Amino acid sequence: MLINPKVTVAIPVYNVEAYVAKCLTSVINQDYDNIEILIVYDVSDDNSLQVTIDTLVSSKFPFRIIKKNEVDKGIGKSRNIILDNLTGDYLFFVDSDDSIDSHTISLLVTEAKLNSADIVAASHRFVNEQGREIQVFKNNEKFQYDKKQIFDNSSFKKYVYVQNGYFSVYSWNKLYSTIFLKDNNLRYVHDVVEDAVFSFLEIRHLTKIVLLPDITLDYLTRNTSITNAIMYKDMSFEIAKIYISIRDFEYSINDPEIFEDVCSNIGVFHFCYTMIVRDSYKSKKITKQDKLELCRKAFDTPYIKWKSFFPLLLAKKKSLILLLMIKMFPFKLNMMIVNLYHRYSKYLRSL
Repeated sequence: MLINPKVTVAIPVYNVEAYVAKCLTSVINQDYDNIEILIVYDVSDDNSLQVTIDTLVSSKFPFRIIKKNEVDKGIGKSRNIILDNLTGDYLFFVDSDDSIDSHTISLLVTEAKLNSADIVAASHRFVNEQGREIQVFKNNEKFQYDKKQIFDNSSFKKYVYVQNGYFSVYSWNKLYSTIFLKDNNLRYVHDVVEDAVFSFLEIRHLTKIVLLPDITLDYLTRNTSITNAIMYKDMSFEIAKIYISIRDFEYSINDPEIFEDVCSNIGVFHFCYTMIVRDSYKSKKITKQDKLELCRKAFDTPYIKWKSFFPLLLAKKKSLILLLMIKMFPFKLNMMIVNLYHRYSKYLRSL
């Protein structure tokens, strides 16, 4: 076991002039002493690069800046460049508008070594631009693990897919073993919404994971972020098709004979259906004809064997009812329900 393993803290940078200095300062202030900082810079419309350089001048850690070509835009490409260029024994992603607590890396490395874990995932909180914690969802849902938990592969799949336990789909705020990443050739498949398939693959291949209740990262919620632009505003047809692609990728790998895989298929079906029916359908950037095409594809349900039906009623009741409704109703009736939802969605959300 390495006594003082090296950690690559990787930060994709794009259009974050106002935020990147705080992010970098939080990394420079880590109490762990064996860190390299790896920046992958996407050509930006602002002064992000110069702010990055100016901030890193005071870094006690070695750093590298890799500048991408204009044609290589996309955070998925940035993350793959990081995977190809990291030199640490562990990898930790942080987005360039977020910040981490000063003990983050030391805490995660300690847990990784203690438990021989492929991944150690900590908790995060949402903050506004003034640094105050905010509640993003009406039901006061917190993105925090209840307690420290250690899983092997089988028990973790059951926790995530069958018991519907919380696990962050995002790559940031997780410490990855470099050996684990390279041995399983983990890569980002999409340029945007890139974490979804990667998270699915990390769950599939890990041998041991540690979840921690410690809040180590402040996630900045802002209207101009890439996530907000892609997922919650006017979605493009190209982005909507990525959600279909995510679902189909997981369908193609999961085994209908394995109950955890069946639950995974139900989960990704519901996720894709929601993003298409709820978000892409209201987009002004997508034509009516393309919306119909997207919905038709979103109604593609996973194969389920009868032996899985009753266990699924216990594990995935709401998703299973939705699936059965779509399977039983003709396309026109399903579209009528979609249109009724959008007509009365403001009223339904207020309930």
